[in-house]
Amino acid sequence: MQVPQRYNFATRQWQSIATVGTIRGNYQACNSGAIVHSKVLVLYGNAALRLAGLWHPAVLNCFDPVKNEWEVKAITCCPHFGSSLFVVNSRLYVAGGCIGFHNNLPSGSPAPVVVYDEVNNTWSVVEQKHIPSNNLGAVEIEGRVYFTVNKFPIDSGIRIPPGELYPVPLGEWNNLATINQYAVLCYSASKEGELENRVKLQVCYTGNKERWEFVQLRLDLHNYCLLCTVADRHGLRDLQEAAEQKMASTYKDVCESEEFLTLLGADQLISLLSRDDLSAPSETFVFKSVMQWINTRRKRGWQLAAKVIGAVRLGLVDIRVVIEELDTEEMQQFQRFTLIT
Repeated sequence: MQVPQRYNFATRQWQSIATVGTIRGNYQACNSGAIVHSKVLVLYGNAALRLAGLWHPAVLNCFDPVKNEWEVKAITCCPHFGSSLFVVNSRLYVAGGCIGFHNNLPSGSPAPVVVYDEVNNTWSVVEQKHIPSNNLGAVEIEGRVYFTVNKFPIDSGIRIPPGELYPVPLGEWNNLATINQYAVLCYSASKEGELENRVKLQVCYTGNKERWEFVQLRLDLHNYCLLCTVADRHGLRDLQEAAEQKMASTYKDVCESEEFLTLLGADQLISLLSRDDLSAPSETFVFKSVMQWINTRRKRGWQLAAKVIGAVRLGLVDIRVVIEELDTEEMQQFQRFTLIT
């Protein structure tokens, strides 16, 4: 049995901690844990059958780092196997998984969504009034729709207005529960927007072109900058190419986004500018967008200026714009600083 450990940032060392009391016997750990008020919370399902073929409810365990001890909290109001713990608005929820256990795997009907009352140390079931019975693994929590993808709760970006009487439309969604367990999850918190842009899915990349096309339909335009950065960082070349292709075809809109100015790195920008399929009103427009990218980063951007501007076809840029953009006090100061150093 492995000894649980924590990492001490002050000493930069790993330290063994107390063992969870309910790991022995028939207890099976559920997926992931959560942190609430600086305490670690984990959930264990009890795989020992009760009378009449019923399963025991799951048990919540809480680790106090100050005392270095675990405390058994309230049992859930129903069995949970393969479920996930996560926090929404400082409240602890359990979602996903099943109510049964067979051949060392969760089985049976889907487990209900439950919420933990920390004050009273009790659990209660969260009604799912707006989730259609389409078996997509979607759950409703505090006016938001979550999907469990590879055991991780993902905020879909769908919001349920107060007083809504009808189920949320999920007919165009694929079954995210079928995504391969080895898929790369690139998560980006969703933004509010117009109705047609509310579904801004965090990317699930499997290398399957059909799956990528499905994701493409539901990605917000601005999130391609984040996707491109993540793909480059993890060496996902096919995904990076697909993201760059989309950004190149919509460059006029992409370059005006906050994500373009703050998330896209110099190498990714140069790669994008070097594409033959880059679509922009003019090379002057491209140059202005590059200067905006540089100025947003201030000193760091100025250090990268020569490298990034080199990717622009300056011979096609209006010379008056070049002089105007480069003949600024900030650029002059940086040039003097560079000469001195």
